Amino acid sequence: MIKNSSQKRKKQAEDTKEEEASSTASRKKNKTVVGQEESSDDDSVVPLQKGVRLAKLQDFKLLLFFGNRLEWTRFCEVFDSHVHKRSNLDTITKFSHLVNCLKGDAAIFIAGYAVTSANYPKVIEALKKEYGREDIIIEAHFEKLVGLVDRKPAHNDAAFRDLYLEAESHARALEALGVKPAGIKSILQTVLVSKMPSDFKLMLYRVDKSNPTMEELFEFIDSELAARNRMRTSVKPTSSH
Repeated sequence: MIKNSSQKRKKQAEDTKEEEASSTASRKKNKTVVGQEESSDDDSVVPLQKGVRLAKLQDFKLLLFFGNRLEWTRFCEVFDSHVHKRSNLDTITKFSHLVNCLKGDAAIFIAGYAVTSANYPKVIEALKKEYGREDIIIEAHFEKLVGLVDRKPAHNDAAFRDLYLEAESHARALEALGVKPAGIKSILQTVLVSKMPSDFKLMLYRVDKSNPTMEELFEFIDSELAARNRMRTSVKPTSSH
């Protein structure tokens, strides 16, 4: 009788322990789930920190914009293509990417706007008015071209190539903005022809291109630079014995 009573108490104690263990495990599980939900809510409140959203563009590096008007058109084209016009990105995500892309003066310019869905189109419009005015961008490109006139004449092919690429980039940008080549030709010819090495200029006159169009000038320079480069790479130094 005593033995049966002892066994009964032992069984009751074991059952009590199992119930306590089960209850503890259940509380831990519930606590973990609640914690996860709270973390998810925090992420939605601070979209700039939400890695899932910003990871959508991790395979493509967006351009940064520091407030240089000459870089606005290119920045805008890339941002429009990869962020602004994408239908699978929500407004807050687009705004988050925009904030991450703006640096320097451009970042200061939009600093007063809170990152909200309502403010995103307002910021886009404000940026376009500040940096996207075509008349100001065109004027800035012409100023850069005129500034090349003060450069010293190039005395070798490498120096002239650098100047030519810089001048061509401004000319192509102006053309893309709707400026006719005839409106660019005069300043472009002044810059490039006056800064050519003397032997380069002689070749231009030999092919009877003393007054070329913009495209003819570019074609001549590209062809001449390519020929000179081929000549340099084809000449191998003789080995000494």
